[in-house]
Amino acid sequence: MARLIIGHVTSNSVMIWVRGDKRHPFAFVQVDPGNKVATLALEERHGYTGAAEITGLNRDVDYMCEVEFGATRNASPNLRIDYGHCRGKFRTAPADDANAPFKFLLGSCNLHSLGIFSSPDRAYEELLERSAANSARFMIHCGDQIYYDIPNFVKGPDIGEYRDKYLDAWGDSRPTRKFLTQIPHYMIMDDHEITNNFANDMKTPNGVSTPDVYRLISMKVYREFVHIRQPNTFGNQALYYIFSYGNARFFVMDCRTERIGFTAGAERIVGDAQLAALKKWLVDHKTELKFVVSSVPFVMNVKNDDDKWGASSFRKQKDEVIDHLMKNQIGRLVFLTGDMHSSYHAKMTIDGAHEVHELMSSPINQISKSGRDQYLKPAIQETPAGHKYSSRLIKFFSGNSNAMLIDVDQGVVSYKIFRTKRSRIVKSGAFTP
Repeated sequence: MARLIIGHVTSNSVMIWVRGDKRHPFAFVQVDPGNKVATLALEERHGYTGAAEITGLNRDVDYMCEVEFGATRNASPNLRIDYGHCRGKFRTAPADDANAPFKFLLGSCNLHSLGIFSSPDRAYEELLERSAANSARFMIHCGDQIYYDIPNFVKGPDIGEYRDKYLDAWGDSRPTRKFLTQIPHYMIMDDHEITNNFANDMKTPNGVSTPDVYRLISMKVYREFVHIRQPNTFGNQALYYIFSYGNARFFVMDCRTERIGFTAGAERIVGDAQLAALKKWLVDHKTELKFVVSSVPFVMNVKNDDDKWGASSFRKQKDEVIDHLMKNQIGRLVFLTGDMHSSYHAKMTIDGAHEVHELMSSPINQISKSGRDQYLKPAIQETPAGHKYSSRLIKFFSGNSNAMLIDVDQGVVSYKIFRTKRSRIVKSGAFTP
């Protein structure tokens, strides 16, 4: 399994995730140039994981990093060990007002645990190649980093098995381990990090355990393996966060752990505090280019599915966001999403002129299961405030194992959907939000 993963970067800092073991519970992290060092004591109760924040770096500069492990805090360099893929690299972010172009990768849904049938090697070899060839600055992983409930759909929550799933997803494949060390990785969860179609008021599979226990155990492990290397924007309890890259702003939503889906009158995808934070952020950056990461589609409506923003259960919150956009005349907005095992560019038009775009990329390593016919054709809907909107697909691809390269340049967003196991571009396009 990966022992080093590059996390959040700013213009002067980086978060570096590491994992030791019982015999070697101390991590020695070094970043060069500059010989920046950190020592971490890794605890068994946290799966021997930890994250070092290295500060005092220079903006827009290439750095190398490495981690070694020791049996004691004072272990001499001669007694320290590494496990392979313990060295990596990253480039710090430019200044927040920089207008320089940059590229990043988008993907979701990483199937594993099924042996040769779901081997991710080729997919991550392609991600390595695309990333290097295009100087991608980071990758956004938009949910389903693991599949806890595959192949056992009625498995109860177990902390050791949750950890094993991350170890398997990121450790069984050498290309995966290497890729995680090569650029920063921003992640958010969806349902399979907990159990399929999770909601806080769901009926658990075969009545196994309770939603609270599923959430609490899975979230502890998610924090160990993922969240500790992401921005801690809204306090220790929140999983949603924000970051900037140059003059682009990103809000990464938690669309799963606050969800209520079956209690009449209380349905929601996100809680009140998160919705308020999103609204404020949208206003604060109303004239800037903005990306909102949602693990389930916001712009497009899906047939026969009660799990997305457009479902009748969640329509109230979706309309509330749309009314907020119109009330404050917030533009230049792009949603980034996954989940549906297809990739697309879609556009919502509000009141005949106001546009909101959405890019979906899914799956990195999975079978395709959603053709164009899974999405509703454009139909006019109306919010409580009287704003009329409809959504349509601009470009669409449904095929096994793909990801997206996104290019931001002078306010223009362009994209390329590429197969991760056949090394070819299948769709491309560009728009100005």
